Amino acid sequence: MPQRTPRDIASYAASPLLGHWHYPQPYREIKSRYVVGQDWTFITIGDQPAAGLVVGDVLEGSYGVLYDIDLELKNESGDTAQVVILLEPAGGPARGALLVDGRPVETTLLRNNGEGAVARYTLAPGEVRRVDIQTMPQGGSYYPVRLVARPI
Repeated sequence: MPQRTPRDIASYAASPLLGHWHYPQPYREIKSRYVVGQDWTFITIGDQPAAGLVVGDVLEGSYGVLYDIDLELKNESGDTAQVVILLEPAGGPARGALLVDGRPVETTLLRNNGEGAVARYTLAPGEVRRVDIQTMPQGGSYYPVRLVARPI
């Protein structure tokens, strides 16, 4: 089978049929940080719709938008600390499918204001750890959702 290369999005012209479904920026890059002993960290996913090529066309819920999250966990205390990253629905029942440091993680269907564990870490005194999370809003779920980094 011949290999196909995708066309640059700038080469597409709006058409009566497809003009409303082209989203040239289906990607969000987020950098965040949680420091043990300080306020919990909240990262919201699915609250900023992607804008389409046609003025006024937005992708509500951000379904199909890839989120690349760089989360720094830092333990400034002199004690070992346990940290958990949770997925928490904010718009209604939702589930999550994520890659956490390259490892696939799925949550069950969570009720609004429920939470599901995504990852747990033990941080040594003074340790700084970077966590790479990739996700995309899941069809059949009510977004936005939040990732929460907090102590266990």
